[in-house]
This record gives sequence, structure tokens and C-alpha cells, in this order.
Amino acid sequence: MASIKREIKHTLGLEGGKKAVDGLLDKLKAEYGSIFSDIKWNADHTAADISGKGFKGNFCVTEDCMKLNIELGLLVSAFKGKIEQEIDNQIKDIKSYRWLARQMSASHIFKAPDGFCRLALFL
Repeated sequence: MASIKREIKHTLGLEGGKKAVDGLLDKLKAEYGSIFSDIKWNADHTAADISGKGFKGNFCVTEDCMKLNIELGLLVSAFKGKIEQEIDNQIKDIKSYRWLARQMSASHIFKAPDGFCRLALFL
């Protein structure tokens, strides 16, 4: 079996990290819902076991880091490169705060005098 492991440093803090992971999972479930079968969170919502068609894994979130471990089944292993690319794209999205900007309510976005929309981040 092939595996994918990522350790992502972040500056979102624990609550922001948890929100980022929640949003990422929601997005992945929306796009690839037929693949996911189960997500089991721990009591404080900082770690979970995930499973689906052809994979199983886990992740955890801390104040400054997100760790992801995925084991791919034999048939899915052929797509490891594509899966890694999608995961890395999602990680870049989170790290650049684009994900956070899309997840925040409109009350966090305001129009600046120069006409550009700005995002008010209180991290």
C-alpha cells in the first residue's frame, strides 16, 4: 500500500486550524462525496480517523501544525500522484488564507476607499 504524509505548519492557532480542517473536509466531501465513507472525530475535535473507497487515514490539528497520514489501497495507489497534487493544492490554499477568506462571512469583508474589497483578519 502507498502512503501520503504531510505536516503543514500554520499560524492559524488551534481554533483557526480546526476551522480550516473542517472547511477542507466539507469542500472535499462536496467535491468527492462518493469517495468518503466515514469521519470519526475525537472529543475535542482536534483529530479524526477518515476512511473511504480505497483509503484510510487520520489527521490532527495543533496550535501550529496539521498532520495528515493516508494509506491508499492497491487500486487507488495508481492515482497517488494525482491525489498528492490535489492535497498539496488544498494545503497551498489554506496556507495562503484564500480558504479562510472564502469561509468567512460577508461581515469580515469590506470595500476600501480605493474600491478594492479587503478582508479583515483578526488572527
